[in-house]
Parts: sequence; structure tokens; C-alpha cells
Amino acid sequence: MPFLGFITRSRYHAMGVASLSLLVPGFGLFFSLAIIALATLLHGVKEGIGVGVGTVFLTVLWLWFFSQALVTFHLPWHLSLIFMVVVACGALRSGISWGNLLAAFATLAAIGIAIVHIQLPDSAEYRNQALFGDLPSMDLPEIGTPEGAGTSEAPIDPDADNAVMPIDLRSLPLVGIFMTTIVILLLLTMCMARYAQAALVNPGGFGREFRTLDLGRRFTTGTLVLLSVAVVLSSDPESGIFWDLFILASSIYIVQGIALAHALAKTYRLQGTWLFLMYAGIFLGPFLLPGLALLVHMGLLLAGISDTWIDYRARLARKA
Repeated sequence: MPFLGFITRSRYHAMGVASLSLLVPGFGLFFSLAIIALATLLHGVKEGIGVGVGTVFLTVLWLWFFSQALVTFHLPWHLSLIFMVVVACGALRSGISWGNLLAAFATLAAIGIAIVHIQLPDSAEYRNQALFGDLPSMDLPEIGTPEGAGTSEAPIDPDADNAVMPIDLRSLPLVGIFMTTIVILLLLTMCMARYAQAALVNPGGFGREFRTLDLGRRFTTGTLVLLSVAVVLSSDPESGIFWDLFILASSIYIVQGIALAHALAKTYRLQGTWLFLMYAGIFLGPFLLPGLALLVHMGLLLAGISDTWIDYRARLARKA
């Protein structure tokens, strides 16, 4: 792969591409972190720190010369992400399993959620206002909603099939969504970097590793106990800590469900179409077919949780 060869040619190549990636809106942060992660996986933590610090330094220079940048660079935030990526890659390089790595990410995120709720024990509206500032309400009209619905001339009928109900972002469990987003960002960064490393030195190695991802029975038991305690501690069922933790827990077990699906596809030599349909249901389904997307997510969630006890992959291996 010429592009990977260019990035890994030297530390300065990696720093330059990673810093330029940070200036790209959207996926720029993801690609920049993946390059730093790849440097760490290939050459160790010291190299990862060097590439990370150099990337930040070059990015600050770019933004100083080109003040009309399309992205917002927040130094403490980017340094924190780089630090977490380098540490995680160092752990993965030392032999930690993907399941334990994901469990560590989730544990740190759960601790962060708990700290926020301890420091800001009030309602979700107050907590989100303090953390994220002013948040607007969103109207999500369905197809076929009469023009002008929701106004004084055409008020919304709550009982109508196509009723449009405003969503107040301040009432959502944004702390859990934010922490889960960080966990998924770190996980995707690690996957991207590990895949690139395998393409360079160990073709097919990433797939073999990812298909064995297992969070384990002890972690799952602890997760269920924690969620049960969170239900009791949540004074307000709609805005308490439970929903923040539930979003986090659901996401990581969906990841295990995805790993299980890849293992089944490999064992039974299923065509890639099945995996494509699964990912389409995960990412496109919420926008096109919400009901089907919910079934896909729930199926992966239940498969991931049950796999920690039943261990479908080991059973299939014994039968093979």
C-alpha cells in the first residue's frame, strides 16, 4: 500500500500527514489519531509520543499561518485523546486482548459518568446546560406532515399518526452519549491502526484478533450489577445515571455482537453480503428504516451479552 508506506517512511512523514488530517473537518481527527496509533503499534510508545507531540506542534503552526481554518483545535482535548490512544496502543502492543481493552475503555467512561453525576446531581437539563451550554430544541417532522404544522394556525395533534413532537436536547442523556462517543472513537482508531499494521506486517492478523473479542463473564456480571444499582440510585428515572450507563453498556456489547457476527461469517464461509447488510442496518437503518435498525441493534446487543456466557465461538469450533 503506497500510502501506508509513505506514512511509515519516517516520523516526519507521519507527523506531517497527521497534522494535515487534523485540519480536515469531519473525519480528520479520526485519521490523525489512527496515524499516531499506527506509529505506536509499529515502533512503540516512545515513537507514538513523538509523533503525537509533533502533530500537535505542526497543527498549531498551520492554524497560526492560516487563521481561517475550518476546524476548531482545542489543545487540552486533542492532547487527552492522543495520550489515551498512545497508552491503549502500548497496551495492545504488549499483548492485551481486544476484549480487555474495550472493557478498560468502558470502565474509564463509566467512572467519568459517575464523577459527572456526583458533581452535578441535579436534573439532566441542568447537567447538560452546565457541560454543553445552550442547546436548542429540534423538531423532527415525518413525511406527510402538513405544512405549517405546529404553528398557531395549524397546531399539532398529539394523537395524529404524523404528529411532530419537539425534542429538547437538554433532556437527553448527553453525558452517556458523549462518553460512548469517545469510547467508540478510540475503538475505531485502534481498529484502523491495527488493520493498517496487519496489512504491512501480518496480513489477516487484525481479522483473527477482532473475531475473538470477548468482554468476559466477570465484566458482564459487573455491568449488570452496576446497571441494577444505577436504577436504584436514579432519583429521576428519565434523567438519572442509569440511562447514561445503559447507552455505554449497550454500545460495547453491540461491538461484541459484531465480532461474533464476523466469527460466524468466517466459520460458515458466508458471503460478505450478510455483513454488508448488518452494517447497513447499523449505520443507515436509523435514517431509512428505524424499526429494522432497532431490531438489528437489539439482536447484536442480545447476541453480545449472551455470548459472554454461552461462548458461541468455542462451541462452533468444537463442532467444526
